[in-house]
Amino acid sequence: MNEKYDVFMSYNSSEKKFVEKIAICLQDRVGLKPWFDDWELIAGEPTIENLGLGMKFSKSCAVFFGKSGEGPCHKSEMAVALNRHSENSEFRVIPVLLPGAKEPNTLPEFIKINTWVKFKDACDEDALWRLECGIKKIKPGNGRKKTSESRPGPKKMPVPHVDVSRLDQPGGAMDVESRFYIKRRADEEVMADIKRARGLATIRAPRQTGKSSLLFRIYANARRISDLLRPVIVDFQSFSTADFGSLNTVWRAIAVVIASQLQLNDWDPETWDAKRGYDQNISRFLDDHVFLKNENPMLLCLDETDRVFSEPIKTDFFASVRAFYNRGAFDPAWKKVRWLLCASTEPSFFIEDINQSPFNIGLNVKLNPFIREETREFAARHGLTLDERMTDRVMEYSGGRPYLLHLLFYHMVLCPESWEELFDLEKAGNGFFSDHLNHYLRGFQKDSKLSSAMKRVISGKGCEDIKLADRLNATGLVKWDSDGKVACVCRLYKDFFAGKL
Repeated sequence: MNEKYDVFMSYNSSEKKFVEKIAICLQDRVGLKPWFDDWELIAGEPTIENLGLGMKFSKSCAVFFGKSGEGPCHKSEMAVALNRHSENSEFRVIPVLLPGAKEPNTLPEFIKINTWVKFKDACDEDALWRLECGIKKIKPGNGRKKTSESRPGPKKMPVPHVDVSRLDQPGGAMDVESRFYIKRRADEEVMADIKRARGLATIRAPRQTGKSSLLFRIYANARRISDLLRPVIVDFQSFSTADFGSLNTVWRAIAVVIASQLQLNDWDPETWDAKRGYDQNISRFLDDHVFLKNENPMLLCLDETDRVFSEPIKTDFFASVRAFYNRGAFDPAWKKVRWLLCASTEPSFFIEDINQSPFNIGLNVKLNPFIREETREFAARHGLTLDERMTDRVMEYSGGRPYLLHLLFYHMVLCPESWEELFDLEKAGNGFFSDHLNHYLRGFQKDSKLSSAMKRVISGKGCEDIKLADRLNATGLVKWDSDGKVACVCRLYKDFFAGKL
């Protein structure tokens, strides 16, 4: 058997945060690969089955006991682990006692006969070393060897030593397997919607808020249940100008992508008849190729739809999407198509009649900034512990914008001795936020009305022009506060643009 993981982490759910800190230390500081459920389980898939696979592909199992004792799943996992150990002595079951755990003699029998590890706190170096040795099946000796390479952390915010090469660099979509991905309510909402017959969901949010990461994760989850749903991603950024020449050419280009990703090798693009209407061509393609031998629904993910907004056919194209969705009410082929659209820009700015588009039907998901709990969780996955005061400071500075937080936490870990400079507004976070901020600044320089509206917001006067307020909100720069007044989403934007506009 080819084990993919070094250790399966079994615990009572009430101890999750403590156990995750240990998992992070094992991965980032030691280079081991733990199976930790929150990092591995995928929304929409059977939990028990994947727990079993996690155990099957692990070399050992660490069973954690805290003050809450054993949990239902906890007991089952422990039974499976002990059974596997009885069949293969190389598979080790390591009991781990967390702060507040009951005395060993009151815990399950195997605790009494196996050597256990006891943590005093999450930073217990001796316990972490002994757990590492148990996983690797080596003697702990007199402790971990000291190195001369360690460097002191900052005075106000201790940062654990982490392997920077194991961090996700900010920018672009996250890998679908990334442990830095923070699941939001939108993940479950979208996944539930696309499983419905004729499901249609739209993800709308400003740039660099996690839209593509969510779309790719939904796509990956759908691929794992390919016996129920066949996903296809259409990236409009990859289309040529010629592809947008007409509805016939754009739907032909989409059909080419579908055929490639679903491996429909029996379809010849040359059979697409330019003289026939686009609706007849694409419908025949679905009937004769997509669903002829496989009736499982197809999830059509339309990414980077903003590209279409700049094309002359934009109104007609989105009207055709809505028409095909409506056709699913009576057409068996179109009924088996599920839709997922992704847009950075508010569609109403570009489409005259929003009722002739798919953007005001189905599930509309707006990716909001991270809330406090999500921000602290994101920090923890970088090995950072934020107290209430620091959380307040980070939230005020970033507004919970995922990309700003990613930049902030990444560089806190990268340069722990100078993290305070990241909060320097005049220097735009020591220059790390410059590219992001200058992107917006160039937009303001091209649009005097939008620039004037932003200046009013910064001065505290709000924005009376609803259209301009909507545009600023769609870019992620402003929000409506509790009094219904338009305000900057964060201190970084407010102070930076106050000195530039």
